[in-house]
Order: sequence, then structure tokens, then C-alpha cells
Amino acid sequence: MIKKTIFLILALALILLVGYYFLRSEEKEEAIDEITDEIVIEEEEETKEEEEIVEEEQEQATEWETFTNPNFSYTAQYPSNWDTDLSDYERVWFYSEDEGIAILFASETATETGFSEYELISQEETLVDGNFANTSLLYSENTRAILTGFESENHPHFVMMTYESADDSQDSDMMEFNEEFLSRITFQ
Repeated sequence: MIKKTIFLILALALILLVGYYFLRSEEKEEAIDEITDEIVIEEEEETKEEEEIVEEEQEQATEWETFTNPNFSYTAQYPSNWDTDLSDYERVWFYSEDEGIAILFASETATETGFSEYELISQEETLVDGNFANTSLLYSENTRAILTGFESENHPHFVMMTYESADDSQDSDMMEFNEEFLSRITFQ
């Protein structure tokens, strides 16, 4: 009988030890998971803060030049490191070969140009210096275009920004840049 009692006590002690071991293992695992989650959250917050700082520095680094079109009484600002083609005041080009972006600001008869090689992705309404405008996102093989049409003082205008891209990965950034460009257009 003593042997049975000792055996039962040992078996019970072993069960308690095994239970205690598993309980401690789960607690350790939960503690490790909590610490890991906290580290991940901190890293995500740091990354987000770093991205915001870089974005802010890029915005501040962009200096803007002002072009005034005497024939159609508007000014447009464009990044100072871009080139321009001002040979025809009905069609003014602002472009960056390095970035693969070109913006055409067309007025009067130049607005009658067709865009049959492009297909429509989306369309939205916006404003250009208080004037109602329609902005369309278009695509063609490896080129995408954002076309904004509007009128001022009975002159039709359009701004067409083109960029090379085979997919929609840049669309959001380019739409945002297009809005920035449009916000820098004023009519006298």
C-alpha cells in the first residue's frame, strides 16, 4: 500500500510539474508574442514617420518656376528642374526627360486634338482656378495620360500629363502631382 501511495504521490507530482511547465511555456510564448507585436508596431510607426519626413523634404525641395502665357492670360508653375517648349503659346510643354513626365497645356484650337489611341480608365471632376474641370485617366500600351479639360474667359484649355507606365502602380502619385500642377494655374 505504501508503494501505491508513493507511486500516486510521484505521479501526481509529475502531473503537476508537467502542467506547471506547459503553463509557464504558454505564458512565455504570450509574453514573446506581446513583445514581438510591440516591436512590429514601433517599427511600423518609425517607418511611417521616416516616410513622412522624406515626403516633406521632397515637397520642400521642389522649387517652382512661373510661366506666363501672354496670349491666353494665365500663369502656370512647374518644377524648376524641368524643361519647357514655349515655341507655340497655344501648346506649351513642361517636361522632365529624367522622370519621363510631360505636361502639355493647350489652349484655343489646340484643344481640338483627338486622343483615339487612349482608352478611358476613370473620370472625375475638379477645379482649375475656380473653373469647373473634368479630369480623365487614360491608358495606351505603355503610356498613361491624365487629361483635364476646362474653360476660362471663353477659351477652351486642356492640360495633358503623360508618363510611361505599363500598369496602375504610379496612377495615384501622378493624379496627386497633376492636382498639384492644376492648383498652380491662375488666370488674369
